[in-house]
Amino acid sequence: MSKARWGVGAIEFSRQKEALPGEIMVDSKLGVFGVKSYEGSEDSSDKVISYEYISKLKKSLFDFKNTLSAVGRSGEIVKLDIGDYIGPFAVESDKSYSPESLVITSNKLKFFQFYFDVDVVSNKTGLINFDIDPIVKMTIGLAHKEETEEDKVITVTNSVTDLNTRVFEPDYIGFLSDDVETKFHIKSISFSLPSEYEAVNYKIILHSLFIAFQEV
Repeated sequence: MSKARWGVGAIEFSRQKEALPGEIMVDSKLGVFGVKSYEGSEDSSDKVISYEYISKLKKSLFDFKNTLSAVGRSGEIVKLDIGDYIGPFAVESDKSYSPESLVITSNKLKFFQFYFDVDVVSNKTGLINFDIDPIVKMTIGLAHKEETEEDKVITVTNSVTDLNTRVFEPDYIGFLSDDVETKFHIKSISFSLPSEYEAVNYKIILHSLFIAFQEV
């Protein structure tokens, strides 16, 4: 004798802008659940509550602050979102993301430092592979010279582990005249696996990305 089954469907996280307040959402790739909040004004209608995401975000921020404190650094910390929605997501290997929203400040900087919370999950087992250290490639814009249409950029290719401890101290040589617009922003960012691993076998999960910086 068969037993009847019933269940409640959940909308995918990637469609959270379509979700109604109180509606359950799920990222079926990552197993993350959330709900669209009832609270807030129309300006916060995209607010999503996911306790597991909030808890992990809090831990990442705590770890980043400890990293900065250990080397005597302090500054403003900003969370950067490169996806189309709030929460962790599976980035496509070698895909270049060019989010227009990642303009961080219009002032010159003394230093900046990133903190990536990234996991690599095996498609076969569903478990994290702690041996894989993903590669991040970024193009960072520092300034723009109006007269010559020249940009001051930094191109970085490093493992996540190396980037999480690297401090950048940008110079503005050649970009100090009156026709220079300073605009610190991420022009593009991509993630990939070391060459010995095939992307088809793994998911790269970006949980969060922070940056700390101090203006001149």
